[in-house]
Amino acid sequence: LGYDHANTIQEYVLLALYCFANGQLPVSLKLLYRARYLMLLVAGEDHPAVAILDSNIGVVLQAVLEWDLAMRFLEKALETSTKYHGTKSLQVALSHHLVALVYTSKAEFRSAMQHEKETYTIYKSLLGDSHERTRESAIFLKHVTQQAVNLQKTMNEIYKNGSSATIPQVQIMAPEVATLLQQLTLINNILPINMRNKEPETDTKGKLVPADDEPCVNQVLSNETVLRPPLLNSEGAAEPIVAEHDNQK
Repeated sequence: LGYDHANTIQEYVLLALYCFANGQLPVSLKLLYRARYLMLLVAGEDHPAVAILDSNIGVVLQAVLEWDLAMRFLEKALETSTKYHGTKSLQVALSHHLVALVYTSKAEFRSAMQHEKETYTIYKSLLGDSHERTRESAIFLKHVTQQAVNLQKTMNEIYKNGSSATIPQVQIMAPEVATLLQQLTLINNILPINMRNKEPETDTKGKLVPADDEPCVNQVLSNETVLRPPLLNSEGAAEPIVAEHDNQK
């Protein structure tokens, strides 16, 4: 197919995700940079597929604590997604949330709150109040708002009473790798599925018999998905990628 084929670029991205899931963050980042470089050669920077790559890179950069560089990629992804998908699309909502995560890690809670409000508003409008994404956004928005209030109280107390003031607790922490991995699956439209939770039983003839409570391998855990077109695919929308997770211990 060639090094600049869309499938080749997509395989770079998938390999990067596998590396990220296995803790090989520098390798994952190098693979994503390579995929972005090839995409720029093929389509140029002004392409919606580049926004997906920029979002991926921004998330991985968060994992290695490169906040400022992550912000550059995520803000560029937000700009491109807004241009091609509109201001009230699910892609833009996710981009706002990713930017909010970075601002939260940098303790810039007011900026994080503004972006997460956009996420919540879009999810509520398109998915409804009861949807999982809307509920998760509401919880995160509440957390960020409380941290913004605590930080402002802290600054006011220090200004009035100096360093001896009683300072409200402000929680500043980087997102966990599991949280970032969840964002990567959303960005790339990967649907995790259940594998068998236990070994199948064997009948008297030695044939494998599935357990009654065994989940179907094709059972999708996510209740919904946002279909994204594959990189540079001109034949229309594609089926979402399915990632199999083995839950056996």
